[in-house]
Amino acid sequence: MEFPKLVVGVLVVLVLLAVVMFWLVMTHEAKQPKAPGSSVVASQDLRAYTKLVNGHLECNDTSRTEALTKRYLLVDVKKGGEVREEMVAAGDATSVLNDAVLFSIPASATTSLGGQLRAGELVNLVAVPTTGPAKPFENLVVLSSTQPTKDGPPTTIMLAVPNGKRDEFASAITSAQLLVSRKIVVNQ
Repeated sequence: MEFPKLVVGVLVVLVLLAVVMFWLVMTHEAKQPKAPGSSVVASQDLRAYTKLVNGHLECNDTSRTEALTKRYLLVDVKKGGEVREEMVAAGDATSVLNDAVLFSIPASATTSLGGQLRAGELVNLVAVPTTGPAKPFENLVVLSSTQPTKDGPPTTIMLAVPNGKRDEFASAITSAQLLVSRKIVVNQ
């Protein structure tokens, strides 16, 4: 009966490594402080996954701060640091992030979309078990995707899953092939 203990131990180590890697990536992305002006800057130190509200941001152009409020910050930002559009989750992700739990899934060819996933994107996931019907999960938020290294593809993808779907999601992804999809966004 040592095999199950070994599997649990390996899973615990992998989850801990994913959390450390996630933290390193997010803290590395924090920007240097900038003076208020035409840039949107943090009025205080802000942690990743803070829901931005009035008072968190400063800018001479209030329409720029209004476009970012009520959305979730994806990285830590120091007081005076610039906050850009790509540093906050999409507006559509707010309803998911208001009551979500964090899951880490292994990155593979079918989950990483060729390394093109970016934090803040909404994706769909289908868990295809070896027996039984496939289980779809829609509008999950990508919180991070460890970037590919020179030695290979990303190793983990962190997803925000609605809290009400937590148990169903956990059961569905165990021993299933995971397929991630997202809408194609065309820059115009």
